Amino acid sequence: MDKDVLVSIIIPNYNSAKFIQDTILSIKNQTSKNWECIIVDDGSTDNSLLIINNNIVNDARFKLYKRPQNLVKGGNSCRNYGFEKSNGALINWFDSDDVMHPDFIEKKVSCFFKNNNLDFVVSGGDFVDKDLNLIKKMPIYDTNNVYKEYFFWRLKIVTNAVMFKKSFLKTNELFKLDLTKGQEFELFTRLFYKNDKYNIITDSLYSYRSHPNSISSKSKSYIPENKYSETYTVFQNLKRNLKEDSEITQSCFRLLITMYRKSLSNNDRKNINYIEKNLEKLDISNKKLVINVLRFVKKMPLIFNSLAWNKIIYRIKIA
Repeated sequence: MDKDVLVSIIIPNYNSAKFIQDTILSIKNQTSKNWECIIVDDGSTDNSLLIINNNIVNDARFKLYKRPQNLVKGGNSCRNYGFEKSNGALINWFDSDDVMHPDFIEKKVSCFFKNNNLDFVVSGGDFVDKDLNLIKKMPIYDTNNVYKEYFFWRLKIVTNAVMFKKSFLKTNELFKLDLTKGQEFELFTRLFYKNDKYNIITDSLYSYRSHPNSISSKSKSYIPENKYSETYTVFQNLKRNLKEDSEITQSCFRLLITMYRKSLSNNDRKNINYIEKNLEKLDISNKKLVINVLRFVKKMPLIFNSLAWNKIIYRIKIA
């Protein structure tokens, strides 16, 4: 791949007036100059559009779009739409409140230049506060199984971290918009699974803000639609690994039982039925025992909650 390959940076914007200028300036200050930046607004009600326009005037590399009304609202809908509008051979989604380090693009492109067979490149980053003061570095290291390390969140990989080859993304579904939570985790686990065509840069190439208004800082209250989305993703990873990786399989099983218990506590009939039906369909060891555990939890949730239920679940092997 040519060193001068065009890179498409895709940024969804929603009411990011406080931070979007920092993001834009960090892109302008890249050592690599062959990029385009596609910003897709998601119906902002603050003055972020004014700030964006003031900062991108006279720079044709920036393109500002508004999410079409016929598309579902949300950051990932904007990311998918930005991908449709992109011209680059390499794609890096980026968040509107974060900041690239000057060599962010250059170092990632260099990996593709050295190995044209790569599907994606992952880099390290820094957790920072709202004023960009360093909190801590994200754990990042080289591994021959990025899927597994990411699944267990031992590798901290967020939206900004990954640059993809566009031709690779074109062969896959992008963000699943019918999910209301965990779309990034669903996408990355799907794209990382059984993929060894990647490179990991352990250097910190971006600053990742954590502040009260960031999605990662919002309440973790029980929202049925979100729990269904999370359950769906756990099931997909369980099915992928059922005959291949017992550690991931057992982890998914424990997560599902935990989700089942919480669904019962919140009378979430949709998720309760979804978990029951899908566990019954799986070809797993100790299936009868698993079904009996579900029945026990369902009939006597208060008693189950009073037990050291984690110890019980850990003893049930389904792979």
